[in-house]
Amino acid sequence: MTKKNIAIAGLIAFSYSCIGYYPKEVFTSLQDEPITCKKKDSIVALYFEGEPINFEYEKVGLIEIQGANYDNDSQVISDLKKLAIAKCCDAVIGIRKGSVEREEGLAFVGEEGFTYKSITYYGIGIRRN
Repeated sequence: MTKKNIAIAGLIAFSYSCIGYYPKEVFTSLQDEPITCKKKDSIVALYFEGEPINFEYEKVGLIEIQGANYDNDSQVISDLKKLAIAKCCDAVIGIRKGSVEREEGLAFVGEEGFTYKSITYYGIGIRRN
């Protein structure tokens, strides 16, 4: 039993030492108080920069997803939607695409990882009034 626990602890420590292997989620709240949603929508509308917004809304927060090394546009956009749902948003407006340099490798090891350009999507998470 103790060998099993040690093995599990080792796997957990190893997985936490991996840097840049997963998408990075960034959320900055624009609310004074935390938002609680009674029911989370499963569908999030996406409005890219320049698209008209013809409805009233409340800004929830700034949302950004930095993709992992081999992620494509659809994977990063899917992660953007998931983060918006988790933060009680029913739409993301003003979405822009960019790229950012990220490092991939192992933490707490003397070896340097390698740097790659990550696909990034960011916008403003909102709730419709």
